[in-house]
Amino acid sequence: MTQLLLPSEDGFVQAYELRSLAAADLLPLKLFHQLVFPIAYPASFFQLAVSEPSWVRVGAFDQDGTLVACLVACPRAWESIEVKDRHLLSAKEHYLYIMTLGVLPQMRRHGLGRQLLLHLVQEQRLRYPTVEQAYLHVLESNQPAFTFYRSFGFEYVGVLENYYTIQERVQPAALLCFHFCTNTTSSSSHLRQESQLSWSRWWQQIWHWGWRYLRRRLT
Repeated sequence: MTQLLLPSEDGFVQAYELRSLAAADLLPLKLFHQLVFPIAYPASFFQLAVSEPSWVRVGAFDQDGTLVACLVACPRAWESIEVKDRHLLSAKEHYLYIMTLGVLPQMRRHGLGRQLLLHLVQEQRLRYPTVEQAYLHVLESNQPAFTFYRSFGFEYVGVLENYYTIQERVQPAALLCFHFCTNTTSSSSHLRQESQLSWSRWWQQIWHWGWRYLRRRLT
């Protein structure tokens, strides 16, 4: 369990709890996916997302206990990767496959998605040190997602035609890949910077609250 301190739209600092998804999160996780993603996921995915120990399954919860962001990834041996993905991936090795990464619409642009990816990097170091790459699929027309992933170090690998069916329309997906070794220094820098910023924001908010309290007492 990790405490996050991130800026909110009103200029204050919002606290979040970052922890592994558990059985009690099953229904909130289903509702979250209905709100965030345009495709339906099978019931088996949700069961595994709250119970499978070999998966990375992490959620960010606000102070009310609401699930506001989550990431679910699983390790995949080369033989278990879909053939059409294998045609695009460069190395015949084990990967981490990011099945879902999402943030509630009203909570975006606060740094939650980046924190989830930083958590994945930490998990790779601790639990999957021999895995060198992660990959994911994203709707090819989703330019905000492209910008976000590329800012973190993901690279465009190729396109998969007729991958998604959304509202009875078949649409292509792009496959993006992240190299843990190549981005180790960058990710470590991100972790240090985020930690420093979190403490800075925390003290700024304490100072702000103290100043407001003092002004009320003096007036």
